[in-house]
Amino acid sequence: MKKISFFIDGKEVTTTEGKTILEAALENGIDIPHFCYHDSLGKDGNCRICLVEIENNPKLVTSCTTPVMEGMKVLANSEHARKGRAGVMEFILLNHPLDCPVCDKAGECILQNYSYDHGYGHSRLEYPKEHFPVKDLGPDIYLWTERCIKCGRCIRFLEDIAETGELGFRKRGVKTELDIFDGVPIDNPVSLNIVDICPVGALLDKDFLYKARVWDLKSTESICPGCSAGCNIKYWSLDNILQRITARSNKGVNDHWLCNEGRRTYKNVDTEDRLVRHSLKGGKTVKLDEALEKLINTCETYKDKEGAGSIVAIGSPYLTNEENYLIKKLFGDNLGAKVSLFPARVSGKDQSFGGGFKIKAEKAPNYKGAQAALGLKNDNFQKIIDEIDKGSIKCVIAFNGDPELNLDASALKALKKAKFISLCEPHPSELNKTADIIFAGNMPAEKDGTFTNDKGITQRIRRAVYKPLDSEPEWQILLELAAQWNQECKAKHPL
Repeated sequence: MKKISFFIDGKEVTTTEGKTILEAALENGIDIPHFCYHDSLGKDGNCRICLVEIENNPKLVTSCTTPVMEGMKVLANSEHARKGRAGVMEFILLNHPLDCPVCDKAGECILQNYSYDHGYGHSRLEYPKEHFPVKDLGPDIYLWTERCIKCGRCIRFLEDIAETGELGFRKRGVKTELDIFDGVPIDNPVSLNIVDICPVGALLDKDFLYKARVWDLKSTESICPGCSAGCNIKYWSLDNILQRITARSNKGVNDHWLCNEGRRTYKNVDTEDRLVRHSLKGGKTVKLDEALEKLINTCETYKDKEGAGSIVAIGSPYLTNEENYLIKKLFGDNLGAKVSLFPARVSGKDQSFGGGFKIKAEKAPNYKGAQAALGLKNDNFQKIIDEIDKGSIKCVIAFNGDPELNLDASALKALKKAKFISLCEPHPSELNKTADIIFAGNMPAEKDGTFTNDKGITQRIRRAVYKPLDSEPEWQILLELAAQWNQECKAKHPL
């Protein structure tokens, strides 16, 4: 593409032909206010807050729809431009309620910020404000109609990305309001993205409503554990408890979007059935050292009497690359045991949306990475199950990170035939009842590491909250095992 140079407030800016003034400004770190523009939803030009002046042009123009030209001189902060934006802001705020203290968007509201920077600071309205009702738009979303600034982002998302088109504007002028069509609720798998992209507190997630003030929350950048797409996310926590998950932009993976199911995966972390203590069969709780000693003695016994081939270590597509590598290193390379991998849970079929966003049917965040870390071309799980069923494998060391592990009846029956089962997991599975040792593991939100998505892209996950009670990240349990077993493990930390 041809390069073009032009000027914004005297600063020379270089961009590619076809870009608008706003796009060129944003990619060069120059802030021009905007509400309706979103880089993944195209150009609309209806909010008018991005008005700028062009030298020798008597009229202000919307920077989000005006293409750049070679040598153009843009005045984004001239008196003319600032007065124009202040006038637009006055109209936007004309009927906007002054309810920032109770609005969930307070603290991350674009309108709040722009009203300080580009508004008059007072209202000349002499008549009562227009009032509109709060609307229930479906199972996940409320609409505070009075707060809506009619930017249209939500409408364009539902038309272009979700491809369901449930929202539209009705009535005219000051009476214009956002609403669903013919009473049809917004109930699609990606609907909560309109809450993320709403620049004000008009569209709100029912799950997060009145939970916390955003300035009290700690945000942590990570990767969604909900499927193999590897969507970039932010965990939001308060007092070591997760409150919500929101999308984080990565144009090469998930653009700006995240599915509703992925947003709700934070609920798997704080559950009543979480395993928080290491234990033995029968429910006796033990310290980590004691549990590891029993595991070491058992592995050595089976190796001496039956051979290392009578032992299998099963990794998990819900564990990090580093943890699966340590499983291979300790049990496969050092002990000589067989190595396998739990299969990824699959639900339905892949779902595709506008702009290339996908929800994957493979509900495991690291199946591809786990195979590589364990040195497997496939999970070989069924082959191992057959060997356990025949009695050639007697000792099973399993790591299950899936909070919804659902093995078929034949696999479960075969696993229960093993003479010894060591199980590490954060939630009790069907195997939990027959395991001889149970290690309390951690969820992805409670540890650091990397996941590799279905496209082979490896990305960082980061700890957002701390482990509950005696539970440990699996990499830490494995490193403690290596130290106690006197096995060589050069990595002091998985990263």
